[in-house]
Amino acid sequence: MAELKWGVLGCGLISEDFVRAMRQCQHKHKVVAAGASSTQRAQQFVDKCELTGAKVYDYEGVLNDPNVDVVYIGLMNHQHKEWCLKAFDHGKPVLCEKPLAPNYKGAKEIVDKAKEKKLFFMEAFWSRCFPAYKFLREEIDKQAMGPVKSVFANFGLDILGENRFNADLGASPLNDIGVYTVSFAQWIFRNEKPEKITATGKTVNQCDRWGTITLEYSGDRKAILIFGGVDFTPIDGRVTCERGRYD
Repeated sequence: MAELKWGVLGCGLISEDFVRAMRQCQHKHKVVAAGASSTQRAQQFVDKCELTGAKVYDYEGVLNDPNVDVVYIGLMNHQHKEWCLKAFDHGKPVLCEKPLAPNYKGAKEIVDKAKEKKLFFMEAFWSRCFPAYKFLREEIDKQAMGPVKSVFANFGLDILGENRFNADLGASPLNDIGVYTVSFAQWIFRNEKPEKITATGKTVNQCDRWGTITLEYSGDRKAILIFGGVDFTPIDGRVTCERGRYD
């Protein structure tokens, strides 16, 4: 397989984690361009991650580089839609950090544009790629312990910076952490639409701090999800079935 050449938009910690993890991939990958709010910041990123030969740009410059095969977007949540759409207009496939956008409307615009342009697009939801998820899917599909009855998930951290509590930027514990619990439940129930959704929690300045979500599905099935950005809770998930459970 030919080497895949990446352009990275956003030079923060999440992008650093991404390029370092890329070195463990089975197939050949190389970061050939990095774009940040300034070329100085991009150069610091290239130097820190030891990206030999990578060019430094502003965001637009990465999209204009003909040597870039695919773009990774690790920008702030509120910037995802803008730069996904611009990347598609430049004919670039995209891997974008979650969440795609702060709301359904924005996420749909991204997906619709990718379909229109016939370009590969994927949300970088790393938990969906865990080996444990693959194992759990196989077990559930063959109903090793019978049909699924309930899903439980917890995810809470107390290390989020204040910039992660800003509704105007699409940054909140729900968007950054709570989405993992919702994704887990919907993955188990194969994206079935819940019959009822109940949510309680705490907000400050119109931004959620923590919350509990209950999703009720047909056949008396349910998901109970807890997330937060104010304390370090257990980070786990479990699935109960008719004849047992997965922890």
